[in-house]
Amino acid sequence: MGGTLLAPLAALAPGHDPPPPAALAVTLTEFDDFRYLLAADDHATVSLSLGLPVDPTGERGGGALPEGAAAAVRETYTPYGTLAAAPAPGYALTLRLDLAQLAAAGAAAEAERCASLRAVVQGAPLRALLNQLAANAPVSDALVTLHHRPGEAFFATRSDSESVTVVFPMRFADASDAVLARTFLAQFAEARRGGALSTAPSCSYGPQPPEELRRAPPALAQGANGGYVSLVLFQRHVAGGRRVESACWSCCTFYAFVAFHLKCSKAYMHSAMRRRAASLLQVLNRAKPEGPREKKTASGRTFKGPQ
Repeated sequence: MGGTLLAPLAALAPGHDPPPPAALAVTLTEFDDFRYLLAADDHATVSLSLGLPVDPTGERGGGALPEGAAAAVRETYTPYGTLAAAPAPGYALTLRLDLAQLAAAGAAAEAERCASLRAVVQGAPLRALLNQLAANAPVSDALVTLHHRPGEAFFATRSDSESVTVVFPMRFADASDAVLARTFLAQFAEARRGGALSTAPSCSYGPQPPEELRRAPPALAQGANGGYVSLVLFQRHVAGGRRVESACWSCCTFYAFVAFHLKCSKAYMHSAMRRRAASLLQVLNRAKPEGPREKKTASGRTFKGPQ
């Protein structure tokens, strides 16, 4: 996504050959019905609009922004980005980018950051919880719902002053993917017990919804055929530097992380099956009986030898 955004930005730069177009409009679609509109009417500013998928459960109120998303966008994209008072028609927000300021901040790096607009908006409620944990703020046991695709969500809560618990219901349209995911996630939770990962967030996995989801909407919390993963983040995971951003990014991309490993596992198994089938074919080819062989006597006469 960052490279896709960088190309139009480079085309609008002064001195570009060929000369930059008078106007630009590029529409991009990401996974799970997230939409981007990159538009420019001049060579000084570019508008980046984000469209959220409509939530069929009605929990988020259509395609409205999550709580705290506007403040998170302002904080992340200062000084070169400002939120438009009114978003583009059909989009949830519009971010206006100053090209001169963007170039001064480093166009390539900031284009990657602009490509993370979805994670900034989607993870705003979780980021607020992690910031409270880092600052040791008073505890609020409210259950936060983070919608990551239409009809599906994960949840976060801060039930005590020392930790934030993030729960991921794992749903898969393909039954074979669900079987692989259950095996992978069980090993994922087991790996946390090793000494090398002793400082990582606590992880647990099970087929039933954990206690934290008792207040969650049943349509979003129940019936996950891949089970439930719970991550517990402590203050040491979010205190100092950019640890809050790192933890928020890891949680918001957890489903992509699991999907990537499932695809890699399936590709490996398919390759292993093809190698096994090729070796069996070699064995069968070697087992074929050979045809009659001709031999010559000392006098030059030929005869067929035994097979």
